[in-house]
Amino acid sequence: MAYVGLPYYGYCTYTETDNGDGTVTENLGTGKLTRSVIKFAPSAESNAVELWAGDLKEQDEYDNPGGTISIDRSYISLEEEAAMGGHKFTKEGAEGGMVHNADDTPALLRVAAMAKLKKPDRKVAYRVVGYYRATMAPIADEMSTRSAQKAFGQQNMTGTLGTNAKGDFSYKNEYPDFAAALADMKKFLNIT
Repeated sequence: MAYVGLPYYGYCTYTETDNGDGTVTENLGTGKLTRSVIKFAPSAESNAVELWAGDLKEQDEYDNPGGTISIDRSYISLEEEAAMGGHKFTKEGAEGGMVHNADDTPALLRVAAMAKLKKPDRKVAYRVVGYYRATMAPIADEMSTRSAQKAFGQQNMTGTLGTNAKGDFSYKNEYPDFAAALADMKKFLNIT
């Protein structure tokens, strides 16, 4: 199997409500979808604790999965950056802008991407990969001057991945049809 394309990336913000009975409800915001994605690179990890006895591993126990994620984009609007980072945004241009305050709390996010792949039988498929809980670090704008060699700048987002209130960590599905994969991704990100 080989990934040969990355047509879409998306996210939706959400909040959690403690129901007072030991359960938590997720309240999904309306998701956003974009084609301005260059790279979607999650890294999942789970620490294992092992019990050895009689020179054999007798038991092992794994922590809740977690990890990190790096997403490269060709464009992130100030409104999107504010929504993901928990910053204040009024509008672009005069009398507006985005303010990143030291007390800002990053939003809880669902993130997902849809990749195009070629399977070993040489047939094309579309895989949806999503994570139920992500928080993003502040986005640093790296800029450079024009030079003799053309180069495109990009914006990089990094963050952490974890489990949601139900313990769900990631979601994956695969379709032979582009439209079906896109519909599934929209459902995961609460895009109607």
